[in-house]
Amino acid sequence: MKINFTFFSNSYSNFNLQNYLSFGIKKSTTRELTKIRISAHDLLIERGRYFRPKLPRAQRLCSTCNEVEDEEHFVLFCTKYSSLRSVLFQKLGVDDHDLSPQSNKAFELLIKLLNPTDIEETRLFAILLLPHSC
Repeated sequence: MKINFTFFSNSYSNFNLQNYLSFGIKKSTTRELTKIRISAHDLLIERGRYFRPKLPRAQRLCSTCNEVEDEEHFVLFCTKYSSLRSVLFQKLGVDDHDLSPQSNKAFELLIKLLNPTDIEETRLFAILLLPHSC
């Protein structure tokens, strides 16, 4: 599944106030989660759109992994954050076995992580987001 600048519109069907915004957690946590959700982050998938000349999507690569640096790569696959992700997945009970880039399973997991249902899920996801500070 291709994730690009239409990430938000392709990922969410509920455009109401999202649960995580009313949990009373730190503003920095809600800010970073919102930035990833609406593609207002500093990942190269977005920054490359504004380079002149425009950097082709296939060349917007992660400096660590040499893969396209998009939301899916950052949250699920970037080796720079693998230890943080292991902690997150273990605490959330996420099985990342057989998880591969651009698969339906990866996309579904990404959407689940970006739609926390309670304050604890939101705080756990912040473990991954805040060190990056898009």
